[in-house]
This record gives sequence, C-alpha cells and structure tokens, in this order.
Amino acid sequence: LGVLAFTLLTGETLIPSTRDDDCASGADMHLLHSWGTQPEVLSDLYKKITDDAARDLVMQLLKSKPEERPPVASLLAKHPFFNQKNLAII
Repeated sequence: LGVLAFTLLTGETLIPSTRDDDCASGADMHLLHSWGTQPEVLSDLYKKITDDAARDLVMQLLKSKPEERPPVASLLAKHPFFNQKNLAII
C-alpha cells in the first residue's frame, strides 16, 4: 500500500523499473536491498510528498519491518490523512 500511495501522491514510481519489472539501475537495487538502513535516502524520497499528513502516512506504510507498520484499519480510523480533525497528532 505504501508504494501505491507514494505513486498516487507524487506521480512517480518509488523505484524506477524496466518494462520487465527489473530495477532500472544498480543504485535502485541497492536502495531496495538496504531499505530502512539509510534514513537520508528515504528522507529525500519522502520530501517529494508535500502534504505533511500524506507524507506521514506513506512513512508509516513503508516501514521496513512489517510488525512496525500500523494496521490499515487503525490508519483509516485515526490517521490525519483520512481524518482532518486529527492533524494535531503529527
């Protein structure tokens, strides 16, 4: 869901790929392999999302460890992106 949200919010793919769904470059493959271990690289990607609530949502959805990601039901019920009254939470 995080990759889809990133693409919908930015109009770009998170990781460029070829027509055969292969990584477009070695740097992109390295980024996938080291996901979550290089905060500065992810920070640059997240900056492409201008809305604070949307950026926070994508950051939550793209956590490298699945157990650290909040349940979708919780996000839908409480996250400011879906509930504007909760904007002060971020």
